[in-house]
Amino acid sequence: MKQEHVDVLIIGAGAGGATVGGELAEAGAKVVFLEAGKDLDITYGSPNHFANRQRFLDTVSDGLFFHEEYEGRNWRTDMGECAGGGTTTYGGVLEESTPLDYGLWPFSYESFEKYIKLTKKRYHVSRWPIEEMSYYAQVVNDAAGGNLGPIQSAFNREPYFEYGVYHDRCRQCKCCILGCRYNAKANALTIALPKAKWFGAEVRDNCLVTKLNTNNTGTRIESVTYLKRTQTGVASEYVEEHTISADIYILAAGSMMTPMMLHWSGRNGEALANSSGQVGRNLRGHFFRATYAVLDRDDVRTYQGQVVELNDLYQNYDKGYLLEFNMAAPPTYMGGMVEIMEKEDLIDLIGLKFKRFMRNYSKVICSAPLCRSYDEGFTDNTVMPHPHKKNAYGLPLPVVNFEPNAQEAEWVETATEHARQIEIAAGADINQMFDGAIDVVHKVGTCRMGTSPTDSVCDVDGRVWDMDNVWIADGSMFPAPLLANCAFIIYCMAYKVADSLLSRATPTE
Repeated sequence: MKQEHVDVLIIGAGAGGATVGGELAEAGAKVVFLEAGKDLDITYGSPNHFANRQRFLDTVSDGLFFHEEYEGRNWRTDMGECAGGGTTTYGGVLEESTPLDYGLWPFSYESFEKYIKLTKKRYHVSRWPIEEMSYYAQVVNDAAGGNLGPIQSAFNREPYFEYGVYHDRCRQCKCCILGCRYNAKANALTIALPKAKWFGAEVRDNCLVTKLNTNNTGTRIESVTYLKRTQTGVASEYVEEHTISADIYILAAGSMMTPMMLHWSGRNGEALANSSGQVGRNLRGHFFRATYAVLDRDDVRTYQGQVVELNDLYQNYDKGYLLEFNMAAPPTYMGGMVEIMEKEDLIDLIGLKFKRFMRNYSKVICSAPLCRSYDEGFTDNTVMPHPHKKNAYGLPLPVVNFEPNAQEAEWVETATEHARQIEIAAGADINQMFDGAIDVVHKVGTCRMGTSPTDSVCDVDGRVWDMDNVWIADGSMFPAPLLANCAFIIYCMAYKVADSLLSRATPTE
């Protein structure tokens, strides 16, 4: 059989992969995405729109609640094994971070600002006036002394039509975490992938990449082996193995799976593109401890509004945290509580106490302080292959070594106490307040970029130092921590990677 060949092969259709793919397809390249999860229907008004199916088993089947299989402490890995990746699942926070964050990055905030402006335009980013947000958001802001503000987000204030997709206005219906049936949340699934498809790109879903096949020296990928998986039953599937080659390969499978693909594909126990020794190292993310409470007041309905509405606008940067207040739909919170609560609190909550808590769902409030990593660009946190344990496809399981250091743990406790005081000021019943265990989200950094092949995996434009036809375009590129959520900066970096591939001096508008 003749080897299939395309111009650009992108592994992963999440924040980075979808964004860079849209730019390359528009420029005329033949682009194919290999996505391990489903490509979801976003046809406006269709009963098949994935966000119309909010039943738990459907969201699991769609990949929204997917968790990577790995060894190590039971941190949640980023949800979203589906087209759009984690941006499909999560709530649409697109804070751009702050210039203070870029001291350890290999370029300045000022040189990167053009991509920040471009991303705001392409992803229709805005910051709603607080007067247009829920009454509850205004109550919490007042309780914080007016020191909070609306989060910069991708929730549409006005409808628009783009690349064959209708995007309605945000209804403040609180279903953002599982996607939006009105396409009112701009993300990789609703913005970048439709653009890529509009210009001829193909998304092959349920295709798990197992091997990057290289030349004898490991300096060039010659083809990719992947498994096309077709579900045949509740726990069964039909698997076909395929290969495909390309002129350019872009790795965009996220901070867990991008380094694992390089490890799976190496020889003699050594990862590809690893002359620096940094593949799979320097894992970082946002540690946090969620606090749940029931408001002892009857004038608010906390399920009315956007999923994430307020933060402290970086006022606590020097204290290491960004305080967010979430107002998600109660069923979402209940699932989150069970997953991250301390065991003794969870046991105490089971039974009658839980029923009473659920009866007060309209008054549930949650805070999520995000604490930035405390490091100098290198950490001991890693994602590495297990020496002998395999997954269902015979590939080594990832082993995650990831723990908060003393400074990060201190910041988590300080932030949690600050959040509790604001909740109490807003009217929280101190007898119905529950703290979660320390958790972590927004993992990045396992294939860090830099200016030298001695201490980084790729350059500042995502090109892998050790391979002449491979680029990286996802959060694994991050060389150092950021305080804000990472999706916005991944979008920005993807546009930067696209400009490099297309030899564009400035982003096209």
